Amino acid sequence: GEMDVLCTDKTGTLTEDEIVLERYMNLYGEDDRRVLRHAYLNAYFQTGMKNLIDLAIINRAEKYGFDRNLSNYKTVDEVPFDFNRRRMSVVLQDKTGKRQLITKGAVEEMVAISSFIELDGKVYPLDDEKLAIARKTYEKYNHDGLRMIAVAQKNEIPDSDHFGIADESDMVLIGFMGFLDPPKKSATPAIKALEDHDVRTVVLTGDSEGVAINVCNEVGIDTSLVYTGAHVEGMTDAELGKAIDDCSLFVKLSPQQKTRVIAAFQTKGHTVGFLGDGINDAPALRRADVGVSVDSAVDIAKETADLVLLEKDLMVLERGVLEGRKTFGNIMKYIKM
Repeated sequence: GEMDVLCTDKTGTLTEDEIVLERYMNLYGEDDRRVLRHAYLNAYFQTGMKNLIDLAIINRAEKYGFDRNLSNYKTVDEVPFDFNRRRMSVVLQDKTGKRQLITKGAVEEMVAISSFIELDGKVYPLDDEKLAIARKTYEKYNHDGLRMIAVAQKNEIPDSDHFGIADESDMVLIGFMGFLDPPKKSATPAIKALEDHDVRTVVLTGDSEGVAINVCNEVGIDTSLVYTGAHVEGMTDAELGKAIDDCSLFVKLSPQQKTRVIAAFQTKGHTVGFLGDGINDAPALRRADVGVSVDSAVDIAKETADLVLLEKDLMVLERGVLEGRKTFGNIMKYIKM
């Protein structure tokens, strides 16, 4: 009832959380099943929890019968995903003994570890001119609202059984995968209803700018000012305190940066709710005055939250705010009596 700022992660809260693989493409933006095959091997052979992106890749690849060749490969090692690197790698060996390291992840982070680029079936050193081709493709589809990840690989890898982050270097960038996660129908009226009760909605997401702006525009959140995780990192607490007055969309945030934005609201006297459902949302759920998760969230998010919604519907939150205020009003009435 006292909440006046609701911070929400984008995925699954403002969107349907039904990720569909829309495009698999080379760096020119042309459909390329070889890029899908590499992404499939990465998603299939990783041993960690498969997220919605992994499942969307696996479902599409298996429609094309890619699973028939899985027996040709065995896993040597993997470098699991983390929220700082924003990528994950597997090392595979085929029946001829050839080894390959395949990595997929957020585009900027993937470009940072790539020294080569594959265009027209040939590998070139990654210079500004070649990078511009890849960036143009990425920006076009990202602007159209597709959630983009990059795929890279390399064959020159040591004959060892243990690999780490240092091995994710001098990669060959081969293509992109584009995913669609449509906005929820209930999000727009719910955000409007919360606004009518003086609760402001702010989006804190790890996603890239293009996708987040697209979704926010559709559900009625102001996108005229956007700050990234890099901006937040460079701000002092006082600067961040000013930034939150006008900005309702923060993108490419790490879990720690989400908690820092929430803390900035709290310092200014706001009561902050946070709605999230992923592993990376747990620190923010803990920091918020009201941590809200949903029944289909990962266990750690549900355990950290104060409230768990049995359905992913923001209108439930609006009813919760009103019930909370009613309860508070009744308590005050009886104390005064």
